[in-house]
Amino acid sequence: MTSSISTASSQGKDDSETPPVCKCGLRAKSKRSTTAANPGRRFYGCVLYGKQEHVPCDFFKWIDPPVEARNDEMLADLVGKLKMMDEQRCMMHEKIQLRDEKLRMMDEKIQRQQTREWRLKTLLVGSWAMFLCYLLM
Repeated sequence: MTSSISTASSQGKDDSETPPVCKCGLRAKSKRSTTAANPGRRFYGCVLYGKQEHVPCDFFKWIDPPVEARNDEMLADLVGKLKMMDEQRCMMHEKIQLRDEKLRMMDEKIQRQQTREWRLKTLLVGSWAMFLCYLLM
């Protein structure tokens, strides 16, 4: 058991079993493994794990039984697909941000053009007014 190597993310309390007490004297926290060897497998670990101001104990206990070899392959494939989809989502997010930036720049350009157009129209009307005043004198 390599608890220090397992990468885990916190999970909600969906199991009815009362969490055991770790070596720190605290109730262990239910987590889910994200390693290739045990994808999605739940375990108990020290609640202080990952907190910089505390040193966790090495408490580790599996909640779920080992995954069958076939299931392991299927889960690994699904985890791979999930990672690929997450990468695609990130790329799409970046593309959206670039397009938003282009849109913002185009909006600014339109605003400048509209301001310039308004100034030219004002100048034209003013020059015509001055011309009419000149003619009427």
